Amino acid sequence: MKKKSLFILSTIALLAVGCSKQSTITDVEFSLNDFEDSIEIHNSDILNHFVTNIEATIADVNCNYVDAYAQRLYKGEDITINNPINLTWTAKPVGGSISSYTILVGEKQDLSDAYTVTSSTESYNFYNAKVDTTYYWAVKVGDFVSDTHSFSTNKTIIRSCSVEGVNNVRDIGGYGTIKQGLLYRGEPFEKYNKNTKEVEPKITSSGVETLTKQLGIKTEVDLRRNDDENENCGLTKSTVDGVNYVALPMQYHNQNILTYNNGAYGNYNNPARIKDFFELLADRNNYPVYFHCSQGKDRTGCLAYLVEALMGTSDTYMMTDYLLSSLALYNAKMTSGGINTQYGKTLRDYQQEGWTYSETVYNYLKDVVGISSATLDSVKNILSVK
Repeated sequence: MKKKSLFILSTIALLAVGCSKQSTITDVEFSLNDFEDSIEIHNSDILNHFVTNIEATIADVNCNYVDAYAQRLYKGEDITINNPINLTWTAKPVGGSISSYTILVGEKQDLSDAYTVTSSTESYNFYNAKVDTTYYWAVKVGDFVSDTHSFSTNKTIIRSCSVEGVNNVRDIGGYGTIKQGLLYRGEPFEKYNKNTKEVEPKITSSGVETLTKQLGIKTEVDLRRNDDENENCGLTKSTVDGVNYVALPMQYHNQNILTYNNGAYGNYNNPARIKDFFELLADRNNYPVYFHCSQGKDRTGCLAYLVEALMGTSDTYMMTDYLLSSLALYNAKMTSGGINTQYGKTLRDYQQEGWTYSETVYNYLKDVVGISSATLDSVKNILSVK
């Protein structure tokens, strides 16, 4: 019996070796698809209201265009997300078969900065492309790598991002004055369930992968209140491992976010937290930064507006970024009045003859909020596209 067993085992081993030799790939012939023109990454909803028709959207004080999307938003569809870029290829192996492909996508032609993912099919949807940017990509099987191909995205606005489980995410770069890939706004990565009194993660493992490996987020800034309602979930560190957590609790409650300071709705000093935020932005080591409140639209929108205004972003583009949250949250009708009657009005009232709006915001942050010129200059230097 022992001899027979040894014979069977030896036969299986030889067959395994034979199969291994037959499956060894000696070469791969790749063919990658090419793109003749710049790619339009915006979905039709964004195109209709925020790219080609933004002036009408800003003028729509009742935000009626949101009603057309109410059912989709109610079902939890975030329609701010840009379209993916479909990369396809064929790979013909010599001497074996292919079960998995590695796709490399980067902004450098040598792909030294490449974001790397795997696919079991000859296709990959690349999300979160920057606007007005040329990308390089290649496909790898084992030690065999295809030639490098390229594609470019349209010279336009709005870099919305897809982070699975998290709503309303976008880069505030892409509007012409701020570098893309440095400063992101959106929702938090978790929520507090008032019924179960438990913290529930929203971001998925795939979302974590996107956030940390593709977007490369180093710092999370949490603007949620730290009160008895547990809005900030009692966090002392980020839900996402490896990301530095900074709590800068601010109050909203339909108040002027820019000026609220220890009023009827709690002891929150918003100007002090705004100062902290800009001091954080003045340190290159903190980037890329992701900041959020409870939905990524009001307190988050105010800080985004201040940064954009400081950087000289146009009124139209600042309003575009603010109003876009309407397509991310069910029935959250963001209107221009939210800015014009509160912090925007405060800043306009502060403006003096001969000052640009950027200079007005700079001087307000310096003289009223108490942020040093060195800090503001550092922020401008870091974020500027020039």
